[in-house]
Amino acid sequence: MLSGLGLSQRKILAGLLKSQEGMTIDDFVNDLKITRTAVNQHINSLEKAGFLKKYKLMKTGGRPGQTYVLSDKGIHLFPKQYAWFSGLLLKNLKDKLGSDGLADVLRDLGEQVAGLHSDRVHGTTPTEKLIEIAAVMKELGYESNVNPVEEDIISACNCVYHDLAAEIPEVCSFDLALLSAMSGRKVEHLECMVRGGHKCRFKIKEALKPPNRSDYQVLDDD
Repeated sequence: MLSGLGLSQRKILAGLLKSQEGMTIDDFVNDLKITRTAVNQHINSLEKAGFLKKYKLMKTGGRPGQTYVLSDKGIHLFPKQYAWFSGLLLKNLKDKLGSDGLADVLRDLGEQVAGLHSDRVHGTTPTEKLIEIAAVMKELGYESNVNPVEEDIISACNCVYHDLAAEIPEVCSFDLALLSAMSGRKVEHLECMVRGGHKCRFKIKEALKPPNRSDYQVLDDD
């Protein structure tokens, strides 16, 4: 986050956001009114953190100047409206397709994501498979783990799209399809944070023979 950086470093990144052609050390010196030494220190620090990168050499009256641009990581430091856009998109799909149609789309997405990670669970034991599925969920932003006490339970103490799921409950279909497709087993949503639970808990049940979407057991609102 930008808030974790110093004022000069934030100004450097903000300047690069506005300059698609990149900026040189001299540009930063002129904009920030600080010494070249200070600018170089900030540039080195930001480059080491992965927020900016070297770009092309710019021709000047003397020695060509090295330009810098934001890296993908640097671009993602700035605010974005993913949640707002996602909510708008899902509402539109629900209006056009209905609740069941939207749930089908989200299940398709869950199965597609599961397919991207299928090699990670191939040939694993049931326990290893659950641990790997929990690891994939962590990569998607969940604070997830395999419950050491309750058998075949994957828990997450956060919901990465809590506000979306509160307004559009079909969103949970994505999680259930992902877990079912990766495990090859039925999945029951035992507890849901959006519906008043302290965490999200998923019970991985018996094997699917054959896979059937009616086996995705969504937690009722009651």
